[in-house]
Amino acid sequence: MTWRRDEPIVVCYFSPAPDPQHSFENTSSKMKKPVTTSRQIVRFLAAGGVAITTDFGVYYFLRNVLPVSGAKGVSFICGGVVAYLLNTYWVFEQRQTSSAGAVKFAVANTLLLGVNVLTNGGVLKVWPTAVAGDSCLPHSLRAR
Repeated sequence: MTWRRDEPIVVCYFSPAPDPQHSFENTSSKMKKPVTTSRQIVRFLAAGGVAITTDFGVYYFLRNVLPVSGAKGVSFICGGVVAYLLNTYWVFEQRQTSSAGAVKFAVANTLLLGVNVLTNGGVLKVWPTAVAGDSCLPHSLRAR
């Protein structure tokens, strides 16, 4: 049988019945497995821990450079940005983000910023040495 140029080429593909050995997970090692709920919870807790560590670390180093409220505000914003990025792209694996989601996150965190700064000020009035340990800072940055 020969093919002539003016004849169309017809190609048919038949897919076999689903086979458990050739399931979604086994077809390609390059494809990402869906994130399970328990794995997502672990990631969420880890992301929260990183965000809290960022908040405290930035606050710890800025508290002798800026006024206490300013240091707490900057540190809270840094922790919030870290939390947003980790939760969006790592915990929930969203590849496309909506501006509405970012605005909701910003509004909620702006309200929480005020609560956080006021709480921090109140704790420091009652317990002034709550965040002690100037020894790791250069002498020029230590509280006088």
